[in-house]
Amino acid sequence: MAKLIDTIIEGTLQVEHDVSIGGSLEVIGSITASGNNILDNYQALGSKNTDFTIDCDLGSVISFTLAGDLSLTLNANAVSDKAREIKLIITKQSNYNITWPDSVMWPNSTAPVLTSDKINILTLLTVDNGTTWYGFTNGLNF
Repeated sequence: MAKLIDTIIEGTLQVEHDVSIGGSLEVIGSITASGNNILDNYQALGSKNTDFTIDCDLGSVISFTLAGDLSLTLNANAVSDKAREIKLIITKQSNYNITWPDSVMWPNSTAPVLTSDKINILTLLTVDNGTTWYGFTNGLNF
């Protein structure tokens, strides 16, 4: 295994096997991935029936079952001048509802109505360190 410590590479770096990064990676330019996709960390939070905080640093794909009315908080810990996107997979039980943080903006200022007893998938995107999150409905009623 090759080990690079505090290394700057100018030009092209081609990697033909798995790469593990224990820290941060800054890319100026672009990354092209072929073969397998780049994988996101997944947080399975289980059943939620009281207010809770999503720690975005632990994974960008988050699932939970909405088992009671609750308020949601987002802990972005975003890095300046970087965008962050999270995907929420929510299974809604009964007629429970989420109170979204004031920082989440939805199209037409209306949060989606999640389908009961079904899976609902949403995306939240921030480009300003979590001050504002743009909410998108990917799919309801799965």
